[in-house]
Amino acid sequence: MSFKPADRLKNVKKSATRQLYDSAPAGSINLGLGEPDFQTPRVIREEACRAIQHEGLGYTQNSGLPSLREKIAAYHSEELSEPYSAASVCITSGVAEALFDAMMAIANPGDEVLLPDPCYIAYPVLAEIAGARSVFYEMPASRRFGFDLSSFERGLSERTRLVFIASPSNPTGQVMSPEDLKAVADLLSGSDAIVVADEI
Repeated sequence: MSFKPADRLKNVKKSATRQLYDSAPAGSINLGLGEPDFQTPRVIREEACRAIQHEGLGYTQNSGLPSLREKIAAYHSEELSEPYSAASVCITSGVAEALFDAMMAIANPGDEVLLPDPCYIAYPVLAEIAGARSVFYEMPASRRFGFDLSSFERGLSERTRLVFIASPSNPTGQVMSPEDLKAVADLLSGSDAIVVADEI
């Protein structure tokens, strides 16, 4: 019997970034992945070893260690009138998992996902796997990849379920201004769209 992947994966291919990384000759300076050229800092490695040696290990809650979730909630609650609670925080193994989890938990087949163009190459793939349709708003090179409010507004529809905001942007590094973010909030006010803020 030959393996046949699920239909939802039929258009998913190896990313251009991964193809570039995999094709680099041995010994070359590989710019395919955004991996730093230095080790994880010593203090972090030593703390990881200390935790392994001296703390009880086992399964955590599905949403992550309560103490870590509390610290993240407190950090993101600074200057907010209604602070976040640990219950509103979920720890994942990385950004890709977090984005996948959000997409699969929120977008239904046939929903639209509004994405910046250019964007992180995984965004459209995640929408495809979820059965959602990618719609793009421009971040034009002619404006130094700045936010284009009119393009954003044209991309919105009654089917928009998720809106991705990447600031700073991967791949351009462009940061959205407070005025742009306020304009997005005003446009989405009263809608059913949910914002995914990728702020890596």
